[in-house]
Amino acid sequence: MENLQRIYGLAGEGLLVIMKQSQQRAGFNKQTGWEEILEKLLSMKHVTTSFTAHHEALLEAAQIPPYWCRYDNNALYLFMAHPMAERLSFPLGYGQSLCTDTLSIPMVVNFGGDAINITAVFEPYQSLLYKIEDGRAEEIDIRFVPSVPIVEKRPEGYTPPWLAHHD
Repeated sequence: MENLQRIYGLAGEGLLVIMKQSQQRAGFNKQTGWEEILEKLLSMKHVTTSFTAHHEALLEAAQIPPYWCRYDNNALYLFMAHPMAERLSFPLGYGQSLCTDTLSIPMVVNFGGDAINITAVFEPYQSLLYKIEDGRAEEIDIRFVPSVPIVEKRPEGYTPPWLAHHD
């Protein structure tokens, strides 16, 4: 019942809710009011029984880097990690972060009904932050310049002491 009430509240705030099939009240001790809330929920304009893909993807590109976004004050803040960040895994090897190439990725950001063309230029070690607002993309400087890592090879057969050993 609490879940249905929460979904009803979110639908009232504009969340698109897709209910593919008829819902039944769960549990042994059934609370009253379930049918009334469900009926109100199903009558809301943001609630449908079928899914149709009517929105473009937020990002369109041949290569999409890891990204996160946040909507705040009518603007979308789009953070894109350097594409090489995808290959990082624990335990990190010495020099694993070494990066010497600049990558340019043309992409389209679909936001607010606008298709905004940008070219994301990833310099070595850099991630990017964009503010998308009023059909424009503004890059926000978040530059961090670390020292160049020293690449050290581990000895043949070396097993890091923090890994679990199985016999």
